[in-house]
Amino acid sequence: MSFAPERKCALGFLQANITGQVQGVGFRYRARYAAQTLDLTGWAQNEDDGSVTLEVQGDPDKFLSLFAMIQKSDYIQLASAAGWVSKPSVSTSAA
Repeated sequence: MSFAPERKCALGFLQANITGQVQGVGFRYRARYAAQTLDLTGWAQNEDDGSVTLEVQGDPDKFLSLFAMIQKSDYIQLASAAGWVSKPSVSTSAA
């Protein structure tokens, strides 16, 4: 399942493997809704071990808000999110 808002931004990148009660409870649907609301792009995929792999691109300051929005469900229970975040490097050199 992929999700993409109308306006794309590619500032940072998050890749995480999410464990807990995350399959069969609407995790991917909520991830898509939250990402679109926050103007993020990416995808989520169920894994054979019961976890979900999540990749997100956009403003890295919004990544924690993404998880907060996903967890607002009574059915989704995140146990762990192991992965990494890549933030953009900003160059301030004068021309």
